[in-house]
Amino acid sequence: MRWFMFLPGMLGVAAVIQGGLNRQISGQWGLAGAALFNTLVLLIVTSSLLAVAKSRPDLLPEFFRLKGGFASFQWWYLLPGLCGMALVVGIPFAINRLGAFPVFLGILGGQLVMSLIWDAMVEHKPVTALRLAGAGLAILSAWMVGRQA
Repeated sequence: MRWFMFLPGMLGVAAVIQGGLNRQISGQWGLAGAALFNTLVLLIVTSSLLAVAKSRPDLLPEFFRLKGGFASFQWWYLLPGLCGMALVVGIPFAINRLGAFPVFLGILGGQLVMSLIWDAMVEHKPVTALRLAGAGLAILSAWMVGRQA
């Protein structure tokens, strides 16, 4: 089994750690300060990644390498950054109100529904009964846990 098979699970762990720690930081600096600091760290790390991609592209997998430039910019390129900011700010806020478990069950449910829509509309993969049932169970569990909050 290849290491990247574990990547979704590791990203899930990172999301909980990021949201929980940003909630803790926001207790000291406020959520706006925590979001700014988080974004500054992201800027430094991604700038370093870009520098490696430009200077030593052979060190990175093909998917990371630069392809073209900003001349191909589309307005919707702003959406991933806005979604990222919504996560950086929204997750700690929600954890503060609900706790981590119901927040991440809700996120999981939303991700499952949106991934079904994305796969059908963009990737042209069919929506099967099994996929719908899995998304429904995740949403049901989020609702059940949320009732206890």
